Amino acid sequence: MRISVRTFAGKEISLEVQPGATIRSIKEKIQDKEDIRIDLQRLLFVNEQLENNRSLFSYEIGEESVLHLVL
Repeated sequence: MRISVRTFAGKEISLEVQPGATIRSIKEKIQDKEDIRIDLQRLLFVNEQLENNRSLFSYEIGEESVLHLVL
């Protein structure tokens, strides 16, 4: 499925992921694409900070969802 990650500056990063992917694996993809260290990333969905060990599915994040990246 495809999700988007929007930065504070308004840049949108498109990612192809599996529903069972962990938040940490999403951060790894962001690090590879944007060269932003994992430890500096905070991801939010519906104003909730996402925990590294949980999956997209556990947060009910689906196709075309938008996550927000805060540094």
